[in-house]
Amino acid sequence: MEIKTIEKVPNHENYYTYCDKHGLYHLVNEERNLCFGKEIEIFANGDYGVTKDYDSWTLYRDETPICSGIWVTSHMDGSYKYKFYNDSFNKYVVRTVTPHGDHKDEIEGHEQL
Repeated sequence: MEIKTIEKVPNHENYYTYCDKHGLYHLVNEERNLCFGKEIEIFANGDYGVTKDYDSWTLYRDETPICSGIWVTSHMDGSYKYKFYNDSFNKYVVRTVTPHGDHKDEIEGHEQL
């Protein structure tokens, strides 16, 4: 495989990113390829978000997908937030998940649930 660029990920001892000849980004550690996509965002706590089409992102923690949405973000305390479309409400929902797994939803145009 032809690699255009390879970079060490700041604040993550064993993470590297590279862009292949097709313009796809790959996140690797010293052992294997963790994921690939059109864009990868690595958060300070080690979680990472990946998109293959810019319409949907998946957030990973310890190499396991934990949520998907049109955007995802993760915080140092272990909480994370993501926005997804809820067919039941026909609206977008922003879900905040605490480090303990509890969650709070905010539906666009409504009070918090």
